[in-house]
Order: sequence, then structure tokens, then C-alpha cells
Amino acid sequence: SYLMKLNADGTDFWSPPGNFSASTVNFEIVDIVESNTNQIVSISDFDNNGLSNGEFGLFINDSNGYLDTSSTFGGSLIEKPHSIIRCFDKGYAILGATTSFGLGLENIFLVKTDTLGSSNLTMSILVGESDKSYAPINEQNVFFPNPFQSIATLTLEGRNFDINSKSLQLNLFNEVGSSIYHGIDFEIAQNGKDVVINLTNLTLSDGIYFYHLIANHKTIAQGKFTVIK
Repeated sequence: SYLMKLNADGTDFWSPPGNFSASTVNFEIVDIVESNTNQIVSISDFDNNGLSNGEFGLFINDSNGYLDTSSTFGGSLIEKPHSIIRCFDKGYAILGATTSFGLGLENIFLVKTDTLGSSNLTMSILVGESDKSYAPINEQNVFFPNPFQSIATLTLEGRNFDINSKSLQLNLFNEVGSSIYHGIDFEIAQNGKDVVINLTNLTLSDGIYFYHLIANHKTIAQGKFTVIK
């Protein structure tokens, strides 16, 4: 992978030799954020010819592009990072898929790190294979408005299942993967694919949250939303 930073007019701000490289490991930068001190924090997916069994890495480059620190995560099988966010404690949360942890096959994981990109915690498994086979992540699902206040509409695109208010449940997780809510009052639009989520009676602090919409004990939609008051 190749990392460079551009000025607002598109000219080169910094580029190699200021960025990181790895001559023996092939990897792809999957997602990137900026720290509160202007560091560039990225997650990279390693292929099976690099580190053992497809682990993934977190790289922190300083404001000039030079590598400050790096960390690797994974188990005995395959991990695929998907996205990274900066948390309010100045650490990071990474979301992705794993076959090393969970009940088997592919599971969705969450890793929380400190400001240096290190973590002593085992991966938190959010969704197991039984849920994934029924409802994989669908990027066409629309959660609106986002940032969220108290009421939102979740539009379920491309669904092949029936929903009704008696079968629905909402599970909410905070940015470190802790469960904060189960259950909700829903309204279903006449088109059968819009779900109105009302959290008026739930106090949520500013931050990023992950949601799982459950129907008949199966996850039918999942994603994240932001709360800004």
C-alpha cells in the first residue's frame, strides 16, 4: 500500500519516504481516520502470503507521515477489518469479520484499542454465523436522519422476509461493544420496508452506536449511527 497526504489544492503535502512500507507483507489500506493530534491512523488487510493466516494491522503515522507505531490483530484463522473510528477516550474501535473467534464460520467482531493502537481484550463478537446467513450487512439499508436525535426511519432495501411490529426487537451497542439496550416500540410503514425507531425515552450520550434489528430471533438489518446533541 501507498500513503500520501495532499494539500487542499491537491498538491503533495507529504509522501514517501514519509509513509510506511512493508517489503515482505502485501496489504491493502481498508479505512483511515485522523487522531486528535493529527496522526494518520489506518487499518490494513494482510493477505495470506504476509503475516500468518490473514491477520490485520493498525498503523499510526505522525503528522509528517512517518510511522509511529503499528499493531497486529487476529487469531489462528482469518480476520477481515472493515472500518475504524476514533473514540471519545482518544482510542479506536475497529469493526470487521473473523473466522478465528465466535461460534464458527464467519462472525462480526469489534476491537477497542488505546491511543497507541494496542488492546489486551479478546475480540467482541457482535453477530454470529446464524444471523449472518439470514441477513448479511446490506449497505443499501438507510438509517435517517443520521446524526440521530430521538426518532429515525430505517429503510430495509432488498429484503426477502416479512416484518411486523410484534416480531421486531432493536439491540444497541456503544462504541466499545457493550450492549446498552434491547427492545423498542416500532411503527411499520404501509410499504412494508420502513421501520420507525423511537428512542425518545432513552438517553443517549454523544457518540457512535451500532444497531441490530432482530425479527423472529434473526438479524435483518445492522449498521451504525451517530448521536450529536
